Amino acid sequence: MLVLVACASPPPPVADASLPEGARASAEGLEISGPDWRVVAARADLFATTARAEEPALRTPPRDGQPALSITARTSTWDLKARSARFEGEVHLTRGVLDLRCQTLDVTLAEDTDALASMVATGEVVVTHGSRTARAGMATLEPGSGKVVLRAGKQGPRPRLTEGASALEGAVVELTLDDGRARCEGDATPCRLVIASP
Repeated sequence: MLVLVACASPPPPVADASLPEGARASAEGLEISGPDWRVVAARADLFATTARAEEPALRTPPRDGQPALSITARTSTWDLKARSARFEGEVHLTRGVLDLRCQTLDVTLAEDTDALASMVATGEVVVTHGSRTARAGMATLEPGSGKVVLRAGKQGPRPRLTEGASALEGAVVELTLDDGRARCEGDATPCRLVIASP
């Protein structure tokens, strides 16, 4: 496993032989890549089996008709063996018209490919897709299906999906990005739908 730890000075020299396949270290920082993704960190230290980087950026090229994906954050921690990463601090994800902002984003890669399997966003989550905006304490994104499931999370606001002056609010709000379908579940408080007057 590879570890990147944020540091104020350039990373120490690292022998390429100690890096996992697809990783490259230089005086400019660190680059880790797979067939369908690439992470570049301006500042990083390398240790044992996990990675921590300052000002990381994950990018994937367009694939199977999907637009390119970009994730930026203040820091990221990578576990290459577990095929997962955590982005923290002013996280910003974009893919086509999808724009997500949150405080923490956990990303998992699929077992047999380097495709993104799932993403969980927490902390002041705001998802914008075209004219729709969703806010919640937590959101689970399924890149394959285009589904976003919004929940309040531990201390977050109740999920709310808005389009113009219309709004849908509930304990769980599920949005399918590709076809614009939404589903809402209530709890002790029922779902609430507000439709703007024409």
